[in-house]
Amino acid sequence: MSTDITFTTLLAHTSLITRVTVLNGDFQTALSNAHSTTNSFISTHALTSHLLPTPAPITFGPNSPTDPTLRFEVGYIIKEDAASLSAVQATLENTDFTTCGTIVGNRSEGGEELVEGVGLRVTEEGEWAVRIYEGNLKDAGSVWGQFIGDTMGLMEKEGFEADHGRCFAERYISGLEGVREEDVRVQLLIPIKRRV
Repeated sequence: MSTDITFTTLLAHTSLITRVTVLNGDFQTALSNAHSTTNSFISTHALTSHLLPTPAPITFGPNSPTDPTLRFEVGYIIKEDAASLSAVQATLENTDFTTCGTIVGNRSEGGEELVEGVGLRVTEEGEWAVRIYEGNLKDAGSVWGQFIGDTMGLMEKEGFEADHGRCFAERYISGLEGVREEDVRVQLLIPIKRRV
């Protein structure tokens, strides 16, 4: 099983339990700006040749079970060679990320926020994603809360580790402005592995 190391930019966005993401089209705005900021950073620091050309999946996860703040990550998987990984790591270690630009991060009151971080996302060997939900966005928050409260504890008792800080979302529809939460289909997947 391979290990993917992904260069990402990170944006704290809005809570799963609010309607801001859907009703104001903030997801598409945030996504567009995140791609723009990421690509600008890659170009400025000459990282293009070290990354695979297709963007990596966008992910989100909560700060904690009591603070389910969405975090969008837009990134590119680093090529599987030592030179590429070294080049990206060296860039990250020598960059003042406060100068990376801004991304629109509309919370309930709206406004812009600085990019929170640029870093590496590692999918560890022996780890796989388990789908914990497939349905509409409206019900995703309650399912996530139930998972944190009940299911994760049972998994741990059975010898598995679930990384609740890295919940993957897939299948957002495009053009969210004016779309009801009930019509936005989403899958939530969480990385787990057997405890050693």
